[in-house]
Amino acid sequence: FFGGGDEEVKDLLFILAKICKKNIPNVLLENKYCHCSEENNLNSNRIIICSHNKMNWPIVDQQFFVSAERLKNQIKLPIQVKRVNRPSLECFLSNFLIQKIPVIIQGSMKHWPALNNQDRKWCNLQYLVNVCGNRIVPVEVAENYMSSNFSQKFIYFRNVVEASILQTFGLDNDTNERTFENKKKEFVKIYLAQHRMFEHDPDLINDICVPDYTALSDEDIDIRNIWIGPKNTISPCHYDPHDNFLCQVVGRKFVRLYLESDSVHLYPHNGVARNTSKVDVFNPNIELFPEFLNAQSYDCVLEPGEMLFIPKKCWHYVRSLDLSVSVNYFF
Repeated sequence: FFGGGDEEVKDLLFILAKICKKNIPNVLLENKYCHCSEENNLNSNRIIICSHNKMNWPIVDQQFFVSAERLKNQIKLPIQVKRVNRPSLECFLSNFLIQKIPVIIQGSMKHWPALNNQDRKWCNLQYLVNVCGNRIVPVEVAENYMSSNFSQKFIYFRNVVEASILQTFGLDNDTNERTFENKKKEFVKIYLAQHRMFEHDPDLINDICVPDYTALSDEDIDIRNIWIGPKNTISPCHYDPHDNFLCQVVGRKFVRLYLESDSVHLYPHNGVARNTSKVDVFNPNIELFPEFLNAQSYDCVLEPGEMLFIPKKCWHYVRSLDLSVSVNYFF
């Protein structure tokens, strides 16, 4: 432990107690002090909690273990992404779009039927199944798209929903243990990622709204994607060539971002994967990627009804904390 002040030590002890009781889920605490992987190894020599100030805490992760002194002196602590409530177009343009600074916008999705219309809420997954359950969609099958065993296949949309529920909650009402295990294997790590579903199911278009801020773009782009998957689906650290709004409709997502200026510290792959980092940002090999220590991360947990502005070429790692449904707009 290191930090300053009795109050900070008290908070550290509280967090450690929570870890030892295995009560910290794979989310930020409500006070946003700390993030802890649910797979934490609870051996005392594998857990480090540290802070320089109470509102800027590092990630706690079972495999991201270094000495306290090295962590204090070398690892840059994440900065929390700023939240603003319905900024004006001028404010967004001058403070975030032009500056290429990520920001969470609150209050701009309240009118979405997907969030607030009783008959069309997407949190009622049966509604989505009723609308497009028989459509065949492409899904990723692997830990993430950079995994050695990565593959894609086509399945019915209703099976995407079934797999997401199964992988997140299990089958509490299924008394047949063999059936449960068979289904679990069949649906492991299925992710409907970056699919342009709205082009094929226009009924869904009426459930969402294009953010007004996209009108500020100089590019003639109108790409809308849907993302549906269970808890712990991952998009590895990468960047996109366009400005992006990630709009959260169901569940939460943890996002870690790095500005374009940190590209030199993130070791991009060569070739077609040059927009993806070689570094596992939650388990970095510092000996292999020493410059990663100079990268400054920005963290947030995106809640339903919030949209995250991700500037073009801003690196981002995304992990769903719940069964998640998101929409993104490239503009």
